[in-house]
Amino acid sequence: MIKIAVCDDNPYELEEVAEKIKIYLDQQETALQTVVQTFQCGEYLIMEIESGHPADIFILDVDMPGMNGFELTEEIRKRIPAPIIIFLTSHIEYGSKACKNRAFRYIYKLNIDEELYEALDSGFLELRHIEERSITVTHYNEYYRIPYSNIKYIRRGGRQLSIETLASVSIFDNRGVKEFLEALNDSRFVLIDRGCILNVDFAKQITGTEVILTTNERLAISRRMLKNLKLALIREWNI
Repeated sequence: MIKIAVCDDNPYELEEVAEKIKIYLDQQETALQTVVQTFQCGEYLIMEIESGHPADIFILDVDMPGMNGFELTEEIRKRIPAPIIIFLTSHIEYGSKACKNRAFRYIYKLNIDEELYEALDSGFLELRHIEERSITVTHYNEYYRIPYSNIKYIRRGGRQLSIETLASVSIFDNRGVKEFLEALNDSRFVLIDRGCILNVDFAKQITGTEVILTTNERLAISRRMLKNLKLALIREWNI
């Protein structure tokens, strides 16, 4: 299932955008169910994410009281490493700031009829690319396909691996740590301890021999792996 979250403090414009998205979805040929959720303030949207229900595409009004669209984007990125953000605004002068905030698309509301569908087309295409960057895990007779962007870290527990996901759900796999790391085959995933692999997209800070995640979880780093983790962060953060 794909989830699209729309946030706008104006209830009439919020309803209008949601309706345009539903018309767009009705015209698409897809086997995936898509849900559109609406929020009138950023705080409610963040609460929804923190309750374990993140969206796949976010369509955000820029000019909102309290938490504006740019501030909301910062809060979303603390919880989701690479969200697809589409900004809506009546103020064309916000365009340069939207670029600095790494918006996926920036739509001037007067042009919404011409630009929204193209933005959604591109957003769904990006989701397919993200889906391709996934790993299939098995545990007894259960099979799961997990996008890399949803994996915070993988930790050995007893005879199995525990894959900790963005939705705070643990999924188990029967492979060893080294075998799983080789299967991931992605520079974002780094061994930080003999029994723990970290997705560095979720790393926020290194303090001593601990790494603090964007979810405020703390993981121990072995001294032998500390240098490799720092090099990975420099590479991924383009420092």
